[in-house]
Amino acid sequence: MKLIIAPQSQAKTQVEKLFSIAQKADNSTTKNQDVIELLEKILTYKFSNYSREELARMFTLSDFKKTRFYQETYAEGKIDAKISSIPNLLKLGLTAEQIAQALELDIELVKKVAENEQN
Repeated sequence: MKLIIAPQSQAKTQVEKLFSIAQKADNSTTKNQDVIELLEKILTYKFSNYSREELARMFTLSDFKKTRFYQETYAEGKIDAKISSIPNLLKLGLTAEQIAQALELDIELVKKVAENEQN
């Protein structure tokens, strides 16, 4: 509760304390993960004007990279990068099947992107 009402200037200290408590608790790993996920949600709402990278730098939390928020965002970024490379690979003459295999993407997704590029 203190984190929610704390001014942004004090939030860093609050978050570091709470992450430390969550990691050291003898509770189940699932409970600890739930607490960490709650903290990350509070962070994303409290600091909604900051990017994921800015939050990670601001709080210098190595465990921030282990959070579901970070991992999902990172995975989305990787997929977006793969999808954005499809048109260039098509221009090089690769088939949709070759691209799907090389980028480890679903063939239907590659075909849809290729179809959109033709329109």
